[in-house]
Amino acid sequence: MIQSYSWFTIRLAALLILATIIIDVEIVGLIMSLAFFHINYGIKTIIQDYIHTEKLYLVSLTLIRICYIELIRYSIELII
Repeated sequence: MIQSYSWFTIRLAALLILATIIIDVEIVGLIMSLAFFHINYGIKTIIQDYIHTEKLYLVSLTLIRICYIELIRYSIELII
C-alpha cells in the first residue's frame, strides 16, 4: 500500500510541475505579445506624428511591419 501511494504522489507532483510550466509559458507568451503590441503601436504612432511624406510613410510602415514579424519569429524560436 505504501508503494502505490508513493507512486501516485510522484505522478501527481510531476503533473503539477508540468501544469505549472505550461502556465508559466502561457504567461510569458502573454506578456511578450502585449509588449510587442505596445512596441508596434508606439512606433506606428511616432511615424504617424513625424513623417508627413506619403511614400516615406508607407515605406516606413512596411519596414516596421517586416521588423515586427522578424522580432516575433526570433522570440518564438528563443522560447522553443
